[in-house]
Amino acid sequence: MQKHGLMMLTLASLLMWGARAETSPQDLLNAVDKMTPDEAQLFYQKLESKFWKPLPEGFFTRLGVSVAAEISGLAKVSPGSQSALGSTLDLSRAGGGEVALLWQVGDPKLRLGLSFGSLLAGDSKLEDGSYARSDLMAGLGAVVLNYQLVRETHWQLFTQLSAGMGGARLDTLDTPKGQATTIHTYDAGFPWAQVQAGLAWRPNPVLTLFAGGGYRFAGAATLSEGGETERGKLDISGATGRFGLAFNF
Repeated sequence: MQKHGLMMLTLASLLMWGARAETSPQDLLNAVDKMTPDEAQLFYQKLESKFWKPLPEGFFTRLGVSVAAEISGLAKVSPGSQSALGSTLDLSRAGGGEVALLWQVGDPKLRLGLSFGSLLAGDSKLEDGSYARSDLMAGLGAVVLNYQLVRETHWQLFTQLSAGMGGARLDTLDTPKGQATTIHTYDAGFPWAQVQAGLAWRPNPVLTLFAGGGYRFAGAATLSEGGETERGKLDISGATGRFGLAFNF
């Protein structure tokens, strides 16, 4: 039976790939109809295995694009010249997103690329006639190294390292009771790195769903305003969590 099954597989392959011009779809269906259940199962497994194999390698066939949403902790956001109410604002949590371009490099488990992300945080308070508000916007660019520790057909366990530079802008509005409103805009630049681990699920060869977590390490930055160099401190270090989609070309 095994020999007969191999013969049927060979026949089906010839019908599919070797004689398309001379063979009608009905001929292939007739060949499938003559298979035993065991042969049909083996035929299906063979086709599925071929379906998951990557296309011949090229620049774009080794490219993946991922889009992720992120939540993050922030270690310190401390601008100067704040009222008592302004100093109580909580900017310890941020949300944002990231787009990454990753290329397969050598080992099928290894990917190298670039990422571009952003973080947003804000808080405001109205109390006893006083009002204060702070809004933080940060942009992050990095080189990314992604390695799949476990690589199965439908799922992967991966780890990822990112390292790059970031820039941030902090806008504050402060209106103490009975006083004029003060508005400040601060800027900062800093190096950062992030380590992550996560799980990815591939329902088909093109689409990947993933989720993971890690920690971002960032250099403590000085918030500057109007050319002054000492107007506060910023540190976006903190735990991170993310989920997203990846598209594999």
